[in-house]
Amino acid sequence: MNDLEETLRSTFSHAAGHAPRPPGALAELVETRYRRRGRRNQALLAAGAVVVIAGGATFALTGEDRTGPSPANPQATVSAEVTASAEVTPAEPATGEPEPIQAVRGTPEPIDKVWPQAVHRLPAKLATGGTFRPAAFIDDRTILVTTWASFEKTNVLYAYDLETREARKVADVQTPADTVLFASDFTIGDGRVAWWTATKKAVFLWSVPLSGGEPTLVTEQKAEAGDRAALDPPQIANGRIVFSFRGGGVFTVPIDGGPAEPVADSTKLHVLRWPWIGTGGWYGSFEGTRFGEIRNVDTGETSTAVTKPGETMVSCGVTLCRGSREGLTGSFVRQRDGSQERTVIAHLGPMESLARDRFTSASYSRGKTGGVELHDLNSGVAADLGIRPGADGGMLFPMPARDERLLSYELGDEIMVVDLAKIP
Repeated sequence: MNDLEETLRSTFSHAAGHAPRPPGALAELVETRYRRRGRRNQALLAAGAVVVIAGGATFALTGEDRTGPSPANPQATVSAEVTASAEVTPAEPATGEPEPIQAVRGTPEPIDKVWPQAVHRLPAKLATGGTFRPAAFIDDRTILVTTWASFEKTNVLYAYDLETREARKVADVQTPADTVLFASDFTIGDGRVAWWTATKKAVFLWSVPLSGGEPTLVTEQKAEAGDRAALDPPQIANGRIVFSFRGGGVFTVPIDGGPAEPVADSTKLHVLRWPWIGTGGWYGSFEGTRFGEIRNVDTGETSTAVTKPGETMVSCGVTLCRGSREGLTGSFVRQRDGSQERTVIAHLGPMESLARDRFTSASYSRGKTGGVELHDLNSGVAADLGIRPGADGGMLFPMPARDERLLSYELGDEIMVVDLAKIP
């Protein structure tokens, strides 16, 4: 690891959780809109002196004059510590660690050679000429895609056939005149797709059948103090949409529309993976472990994640936790009970859970060049996504979608779609 990589790793590990927030509505709008985009395309540096952070801010290094990341998103992180990786080889157990640490080493092969059955190379435009953006898998051969009327303003939903490359229109997406946050977090379940929009004073949940039709306003929720009129990504389960405000508070509502009902004892909690809810949420500043305390709404079961001294930016899913620790090269991944810890020789962002409890994107470097790879933490295999630094040294860093199945990114004049469910 060279001096630049070490500087970036250390700087962003400490700055991401402590950068100040811009005041008022600007903070809400910048964090909400750009954090959503950053989930798919976090920026990183592989080689060079300028980092493009999720949200479009830049971080420059010139001699000893180092300026921290922009406060647009205090939780934005950059994968700056990068080492080539392809397979797992055992490392010597570290003193005080409960499990042997595994180090990921080697040179990644192209993803369509490593997992050819999971990769689809698609033209970047529909037959109508519009650029589309994959959102989620509908079934094994069909994905939900969106088109934009302007920046981040979705106007149409399509069902795209990966085999025939034909797109069927699902619905037009409505954007009321006073909307400040455009349609976000498209979620599929029970034969429908749901999403949300927001004004300065309220949040609106919408849904439409995947077979096509006019979108239905499912519910309107007035924004109370602390809610910031924005939601965590909704989920669909058993004919209901489950959602939580970014300021906390979990609710459910019939997917066809009706009154929203609060989940008992969830005032400050967030949806993790239904029926699990917990502390911290996906967005904003939070002191402690994200989803360190979780509860199963159906059974009442609870789980408290084990943490250790010196750990930072720890984020947990239902079964796994990830984070950083002083003196640790890379990021750790382990079970919530503290067992089976491994290190990944790359810095992983704290805001994303591991898709399917095994996949994440990370950066790598080979001498003066670098790229982005997809890690499978179960097998230790990593595959090169083909992404390379631009003229300014920045790269798009794709992250798995919320369906934990879709990974997509632009590569030249193509859109790459990776079906994580097809990786054995």
